[in-house]
Order: sequence, then C-alpha cells, then structure tokens
Amino acid sequence: MMKFLTRSWHPRIEIQEHEKERGFRHMMNERVRRERQKQSYMALHSMLPFGTKSDKKSIIEMASKEIQELNGFVKELKRRNLEVEASLVAVKGDRPGGAKIRLSVPNPASGLDSMVEVLKCLKTLGLKTRTIRSNFSAQEFSTELEIETEMGRAAEAEKAIKRTLHLHEVERKLLQHFEEGRRS
Repeated sequence: MMKFLTRSWHPRIEIQEHEKERGFRHMMNERVRRERQKQSYMALHSMLPFGTKSDKKSIIEMASKEIQELNGFVKELKRRNLEVEASLVAVKGDRPGGAKIRLSVPNPASGLDSMVEVLKCLKTLGLKTRTIRSNFSAQEFSTELEIETEMGRAAEAEKAIKRTLHLHEVERKLLQHFEEGRRS
C-alpha cells in the first residue's frame, strides 16, 4: 500500500509544479498583451486633437469621430476629382487625337528657314499643331511638334517633314557652296 501511495503522490507534485508554471506563463503573457494594448491606445491618442482625454472610452469615441470626418473629406475629394475629370474630358472631347513629332537637324544653314519649311510642310499635309517647341543654334535646330492627327498618320507626317527638312538643308548647303565658289 505504501508503495502505491508513494508512486501516486509524486506525479501530483509534478502536476502542481507544471500547473504553477503554466499559470505563471499565462500571467506574463497577459501582462505583455495589456502593455501592447496600452501602447496602442497611447499611439492612437497621440494622433488625436490636443485636449482629448486619455481614457480608453474617450480615445475610441474621438478616433471614431475623426475617422467619420476623414471619410467625409475623402468622399468630397472623390466628388471633386470626378468633376475635374469630367471637365477635362469635355475639353479634350472636342479635339481629335494627337501625336508628338521630334525633329533635329545638325549644323543647319538657317534654323529659321528650317522652321518655316516645317510649317509649310504641315500646311501642305493639312495638319494642325497644338504646340511647337524649337531650339535654334549654329550647331543644331531641334523642334517638338504636337499635331492633331490619328496615330497612323503621325508616322507618315514625321517622314514627310524629315524628308522636306533634309531636302531643304541639302539645297541650302549646295547654294552656299555654289555662292562661295563664285566668290573665289
């Protein structure tokens, strides 16, 4: 009988030790959870307007009001954005598609004459320009044109303008060379 009691007594002591350890781990985990929760409330409180009480109920109520207010701002901004987009579509709606053409001529005989030739070519092709940006120097004539046309026709227009510019430059350089030869 004694043997039986001693055998059954030891496991109970071990079970009690194990339960104490488990209870201690649970207590520590709960403390850590509460500390994290406290830090979260403090972080939320720091984002709220000055003067908000620091108790949990006040923090939650004020945060809820702030979120509702911000949602209202988001809705208003979305509404305004739609209005702006609609007005842009209305403005763009009456204009046909467009394309950009970039051209450059190294060492042009005359940048101004080159630009005039580009404009003549556009007129001959029946194209309208929206914007023209040009740079003139002795080393290079460059321009960027935004034209009103379909995309397929833009490549065609670019080729025609480049051909016109090339022919114009060859012609001008030949004339300059011929005039210099006559003077000599």
